Amino acid sequence: MSIFKKAIVIYNPECGKRKNHKHVPELIHHLSVLGFDLDTHTIEDFDQVDGPITDACRQKVHSIFILGGDGTVNRCIQSISTEGYRPNIGIIPLGTSNEFAKYLGMPNQLLEIIPLIGRQTIKPIDIGKIGNRYFGNIAAAGWLTDITYNTSPTLKSWLGELAYCLSFFRSYLFTKQTSQISITLSENKMLQDLSLFLIMNGNALGPFERLIDPANREDGHFHLVALRKEDKIRLFFTLFLKMARLPHKARTFEYQSVRSVEFSFSETMPFNLDGEQVYLDNFSFEVLPSHLNVYTSN
Repeated sequence: MSIFKKAIVIYNPECGKRKNHKHVPELIHHLSVLGFDLDTHTIEDFDQVDGPITDACRQKVHSIFILGGDGTVNRCIQSISTEGYRPNIGIIPLGTSNEFAKYLGMPNQLLEIIPLIGRQTIKPIDIGKIGNRYFGNIAAAGWLTDITYNTSPTLKSWLGELAYCLSFFRSYLFTKQTSQISITLSENKMLQDLSLFLIMNGNALGPFERLIDPANREDGHFHLVALRKEDKIRLFFTLFLKMARLPHKARTFEYQSVRSVEFSFSETMPFNLDGEQVYLDNFSFEVLPSHLNVYTSN
């Protein structure tokens, strides 16, 4: 096949399970066979992402392929989202949980992604913005939301998503809940005394995907799930009932479909944006409709 589409590859060799990386040379070869003229950039840290992506956007390349985990994807989205011309984005998941790739419906078997890219199924997707930072899948703050970036990279390399499960139970049992978060939904509606919140583009969040029904979300909106401070034993059973979609009367969880909200905190705490720890000065959230074009499974 003749080469006719200029593209770049951003590859993070340090993410996820090492066994997945053996497929990278074959993946890049197949992309070339599909007709992409590729420049491959292997990054050692996220600061090396900006230059190649800025050049690619200004040269108006056809596509940017991101070979990495959620952190790599998020860092690339930061650079792409600020540009006037934004190339098509292909996510090839090499990370531990790959939540954004799950949201897009990308298969777990890496080589199965190549036919999807070959079909050129590209669609616009919404992304979120908090302050001056962007995210594709999830933003969170508060109790338990530091698990993704506090879990040992070595443990993630050996155990995959099980490493997150172990960290979750350790934090659940041995860390204190906060009650210092408030969310303003509108002029006359506010959620207060919250211990954590999640804002999600989809509902692919490990075992918690059953907390919400994706059919509830309106176009141009994200899911907001908030948790009030609660006795841990009672919370465990409430969480179990909600995930099993069984009847319960607890008002522990709040769910809203939101387009924009304002957060406030009584103490300094970081945000988790697509698995990365970020400190922000501005706590305004908004949805950017159809901001990025991505390769998807349908």
